[in-house]
Amino acid sequence: MRPKSPRFVVIFSFYCLTFLILHSLIVNHYSVLSASLPSTMSYQGKVTDTLGVGITDTLDITFSLWNDEFAGIKRWEETQTNVPIIKGLFDVQLGLVNPITLAFDSAYYLQIIVDGDSLVRLQNLKR
Repeated sequence: MRPKSPRFVVIFSFYCLTFLILHSLIVNHYSVLSASLPSTMSYQGKVTDTLGVGITDTLDITFSLWNDEFAGIKRWEETQTNVPIIKGLFDVQLGLVNPITLAFDSAYYLQIIVDGDSLVRLQNLKR
């Protein structure tokens, strides 16, 4: 059996090293991507009375994410207490109480319950 030429060993080693470097870069890239997904998101809304006038109050608001608008499964939920509502407007950071760990690779629907009253229609977050 003839010994392998040094050129073959160098080329083979080069390809192995290249493969290992590329593999490492790809694995690290996807690890960084998955680690950098935010666990919070901003949400602004408006709360009105039955006449459509914005209210001013401090209320508890429960937010939940569902995988279907009508017959879905609840995928996430949190209640934020004492949310200030001024002239109907409020601004919250979802995920501060319970971090959002969903991949958002499909549509999700947001349900909002303000002081025990549920909004009738869920809002699609992927429009």
